[in-house]
Amino acid sequence: MMPEEEARKQKLPGSDVFLRTQCAYKDELNRDALIVYLNREAYKLFTDTIFIGQYPLLQKETDLVQNEINLFPPTLFRRIEYVDLENFKIAAGFELHLKACLLSNSVVIHQINNNPLFIELRRKQADEPVYSHELLAIEGFYYNEEHNVLRGLTSKSLHIDKILNKTLYRNKLGKQQELLNIIDDYRNLRNQIHLPGDIVEAPHVNTYKGDSLMRVLVNFINADIVEYNNQLIDKWELNTAQKVPLLKYF
Repeated sequence: MMPEEEARKQKLPGSDVFLRTQCAYKDELNRDALIVYLNREAYKLFTDTIFIGQYPLLQKETDLVQNEINLFPPTLFRRIEYVDLENFKIAAGFELHLKACLLSNSVVIHQINNNPLFIELRRKQADEPVYSHELLAIEGFYYNEEHNVLRGLTSKSLHIDKILNKTLYRNKLGKQQELLNIIDDYRNLRNQIHLPGDIVEAPHVNTYKGDSLMRVLVNFINADIVEYNNQLIDKWELNTAQKVPLLKYF
């Protein structure tokens, strides 16, 4: 291996190529492009659920049941049948978004490599965020005869339980505690997909009645994902096809 700069001087094949996600630590444009991608995937996960994506239809069928017009509404029954998968998708959507939030604060979302050069950063990362400038202060990109990589990073990302339950990570998310508590409930609920039948507590989600939870989720999706992402797309003149529409439920 050799430093990126030397490989570029020699004009070696692939010396101008980077791993996409690692490129997020190279400059602000690539960082924001990855944020847009993560948030867009999160949006797709949220809206691919019956609970969020088909909420207006669920409400319509609920009204029909209450008025005894249709006692066997198909969407309501599908919501019950797929509830574990729904919670898994919602938890995954939140996880992608939280990693985008960390990236927006220049936090490294890759797990630090376990080798002597980076061992102190790895230890630090166990309890608090590591920033891109800290990683790059130790070593920049290296050319591996195919492309440029940061040797201090693994191919794994931070776990959502660490992001949510380590105070210094949680403080970097820029979210109200109310929303973070909801997210943590969905982190627990996702376990039912592979532990079916086990009782999983969701005390914060269960406190919401009527459409109050959906109002919180829709406000979050519209403000923190849709509007924020569209601002970044306009700022950098990214592909406007990456824009996603607001949820106009209320």
